[in-house]
Amino acid sequence: MKKLLISALVLGALTGCNADDVQDYVTDKVGVDIKNTNDVVTAADATTLSLEVIAQAAIDCGNDDNCDVDINYANGGVKGTLKVVDNNGVLTVTSDGLLNVWSNTNNLKAEVRLFASGNKVVLTPVAGTATYNVELQDAHIVVDQKGDDVIFDTRTLTPFVFDNNVAALQGFTGEAEIQGEDGDVRTFTYNGPGGDVNLSPLN
Repeated sequence: MKKLLISALVLGALTGCNADDVQDYVTDKVGVDIKNTNDVVTAADATTLSLEVIAQAAIDCGNDDNCDVDINYANGGVKGTLKVVDNNGVLTVTSDGLLNVWSNTNNLKAEVRLFASGNKVVLTPVAGTATYNVELQDAHIVVDQKGDDVIFDTRTLTPFVFDNNVAALQGFTGEAEIQGEDGDVRTFTYNGPGGDVNLSPLN
């Protein structure tokens, strides 16, 4: 059902609706149920994995507005075309199409959309270190699950930290928000490096 609805909405987008409207409508109508802890954990895992592999790929790409990637890192991989702008070392990442992300430690597979207005990942280098503060300024993610996809919008509330020496997000850094059906929101923090997350309690 969700895939049929998404297909219809994408068709609607091609006939006049912009990407922002389509993504907002999809999330509001068929987004993740914030009360379903298992699905929200899946959404949080997809968010942190996406940030990790996109950060890694963006650093590898450098200043390149058409960087095709299909690369497998230690914890996961990413395939797609990144648009990376380097402004005095600060990397801003968007994409004109879907980015396919996958985990090497479980069966998680996700599609990341960074092409609507305001959707981007920003990497800010921390002086004197090999780390970057990583901020996600809105993205729409669909996790491919048999039966029912997990669909949500996400953004960081405080930056995560990517350590380029070990090619991974640092544990106990960052907080992000998952927005699902009916605009309901739940936040999480990242424990890492094993990928564990702490969810905020239900209201």
